[in-house]
Amino acid sequence: MNEQRGFTLIEILIAVSITAILLTALYKTFFSVLKAGDVVEENLDKYLEAGRFLDRFEQEINAAYYKNTNPKTIFAGEKRRMTSEVSFTTFTHSILKEGMPTSDLSAVRYFIDEEKEGDVIYKEIWNPYIGKRFKFEVMKGVKGFEVSFLNGKEWALAWDASLEKRLPEAIKVSIALEEGKELSAIAVPKIR
Repeated sequence: MNEQRGFTLIEILIAVSITAILLTALYKTFFSVLKAGDVVEENLDKYLEAGRFLDRFEQEINAAYYKNTNPKTIFAGEKRRMTSEVSFTTFTHSILKEGMPTSDLSAVRYFIDEEKEGDVIYKEIWNPYIGKRFKFEVMKGVKGFEVSFLNGKEWALAWDASLEKRLPEAIKVSIALEEGKELSAIAVPKIR
């Protein structure tokens, strides 16, 4: 008897099939993990951008300035339709860009332009003594922007310092991201 050792064609086909199934599963898993990593990185970037926005907003509110005897100072906010808008004067560092306001006192307005497609928070800045305004995007991909004002007892959705004769005790800003998360911060004006 002549015994030859080796694999049959059936055994080789079964081994190749099992290897193909395993490689396909590994391939799908590998690219699923890569895709999930990209989504996490994109969301992390959005959260970092939102955090920077909230920090900047809080700094500007902390330095908000209103004096009822000075008509160049303002502080007003209200809810329009589904989003808020807030305008105020604040002490800030001089902006070192040609054509931008150069005073330490700047007027700022945050709002969402609802006429444009998608929700983008815009910032408008101007020197209250000159008046030329500059508008730019602050943050894209938001579903909501709400500002509320503490009058000492309760939160209100509108504030007009020219009527109240003072700044609110605190200001809360909340932004809702497209992913469904809501981030918020509370700022207290320090200059009284």
